[in-house]
Parts: sequence; C-alpha cells; structure tokens
Amino acid sequence: MIRKRLCVCLLTVSMIFGFALPAFADQVAIKGRNFVADTFCGVPAYYNRNALTATARWQCNELVVRFYREVYGISVLGVIKPTSLTPGYVLKKTKTPKPGDIFHSPALRRGRPMDHWAIVKSYSNGYVTLIEQNHHYKNKASVNRRVAISNKAVDIYTLVGVGQANPTLNGGKVRPPAAKNSIVNGIGDFFANIGDFFVSLWKGFLRLFA
Repeated sequence: MIRKRLCVCLLTVSMIFGFALPAFADQVAIKGRNFVADTFCGVPAYYNRNALTATARWQCNELVVRFYREVYGISVLGVIKPTSLTPGYVLKKTKTPKPGDIFHSPALRRGRPMDHWAIVKSYSNGYVTLIEQNHHYKNKASVNRRVAISNKAVDIYTLVGVGQANPTLNGGKVRPPAAKNSIVNGIGDFFANIGDFFVSLWKGFLRLFA
C-alpha cells in the first residue's frame, strides 16, 4: 500500500511540475579509457575512464556527429540545437520518434551547466531508448536508458529530406546518394568540428564556476 501511494505521489508531482518520472538504464562498469559501452548500427558509444569533464576526449554530442556521418553520410552540428550542414536535409522536431533520431536536452531546461545529446535506438509507449556517451551514474555507463518524451527538458529531432525521400535506417547503415562523397559534406564536417571545439571551451569555462 505504501509503495502504491508513493508511485501515485511521484506521478502527481511530475504532472504538477512538468517533469517526467526518473529514466531507467542498465549500469555498466567502465573498464579503462575509450570503453565501448554500447553499439548501434555499427557505431560505438565511447566512455572516458572517469566522470565527464569539459576537456574529456569523448563528449555526448560527438556521438551524434559521428553517428550521422557514418550511418547517413550527413554532417550535423551539435551546438545549441542539432542542425544539418548537408544540402537537401534538415532536422525537425518530432513527437513520433524513430530509430536514428537525435535526443537533445538543453542545459537550462535540464537544470545542468551542459546540454546532453544522444541517439534514439527505439521508441515504445511514450519512451525512447537511447545510445549515448558520457551519461555517468557513480562512474558507471548508462546503457539502454529509457526517457519519456513528455519530459519538458527533452526534444527529439528527425532527419527530413528536402525534395527527396527521407532517409531511414532499415535496420542497418544507410548513406543517402545525395550526401555520399560530397565536397560540401566535407566542409560541413569541418564546421561541425570547429563547433565542437568551441563547445568544449564553453564547458570548461562553466566548470570553473560550478
């Protein structure tokens, strides 16, 4: 009875204040540097040995940039909000997530000094299951974390083709012909890397005052 009342209480509080119930995830021990905690569509999610720092090699948005480059052949910028740098493709918010979509939780809305980014692995009953980098809990990696899309701190972005079909995963790697071997795409990768660099500098600045 006590447990039932507690669940009802948590649900009521979440509805009043606009946040979702806690996410659920498998906690995996991090074994050394460059530890691969999870893989999706052949793309690994790396973790640093210790908890996240602004100067750590592996950042959460790096996974998003690398995933879209390797799976879709598309350059995206993971700064402020996900942006496609490849002509013919845009990223739009969606309420019906699908595998390969981008999970974004802005710093101000999540009450943290930094944004968090991830890739959607699946969607069911209002929850997305994620692959992510550097989402630590007591120095353990979060694997297959489930988050409610009703959470006010969460946005989901999906890749949309402009004047062409929307790219889909189809259970494996997909590289849209329009984006493959594109010189413009290479330029997009360059600016994406520059954006990641400035984000790292900003994170370092914030941690000085954390």
